[in-house]
Amino acid sequence: MDAHIPEGTPEMDPLQRAGAVALIEDGFDSVEAIEGPDGMEVDLLDCIVAVYPGGALLKVFVDAPALEFAEEAVRSVVGELLDRSELLADWQIERCEVELHPELAQESLDAADGPEAPPDNPADRKARHTEHPTAEDDKESYDAEAKAEEVRGQMLALADELRSFPPVMFGVLDDEDDEDDEEEDGDNEFTVSPEDAKLAAGALVYATDILVEELFQDVQTLTQEETNAAECD
Repeated sequence: MDAHIPEGTPEMDPLQRAGAVALIEDGFDSVEAIEGPDGMEVDLLDCIVAVYPGGALLKVFVDAPALEFAEEAVRSVVGELLDRSELLADWQIERCEVELHPELAQESLDAADGPEAPPDNPADRKARHTEHPTAEDDKESYDAEAKAEEVRGQMLALADELRSFPPVMFGVLDDEDDEDDEEEDGDNEFTVSPEDAKLAAGALVYATDILVEELFQDVQTLTQEETNAAECD
């Protein structure tokens, strides 16, 4: 989850960031469980707070019967905690995403069994992959194309969040380069279209989000194991 300071507010200095961490962590310490949809109780397991000049990134671990329950419960409790604090009441929740815990997800995959499960025998798996396409395969191919188009749209939307690097950093010619290029004979083979540059920018934002998530999980592991990176497997 990403919570931002109010628009137009000066960025927080180090002392203000330390205070924001303390306020948010104290708020979570006072919560043991969250009431989800239809009275469903969602257990709050842990929380990691990382504050930056423009807001805070929150990694909240909960035990919920479904992902949608977890997202609604976490958004609700964070909004309430911010409202309770006079100093954080104007903060806005910019983004709230939920995902399965990687270890629990792997356990579910390992335990999965059914008619669609791949054969245990390597030769049978190979034969299955070399079978002629069926109508179901065609549907899966169509679904893959639709998914690719969906991801493309997601990358283009995420590009707007990257403000540190202009399009020229991704190979788009600026006005001066355009004039120089017109004077030269031949095209610049390194020129990148504005849309391709947006895709690259969006991919960078997406990958950065994944990296931050992984770092949160690493911090959680080190905290639980009470160890450091050099000694942790």
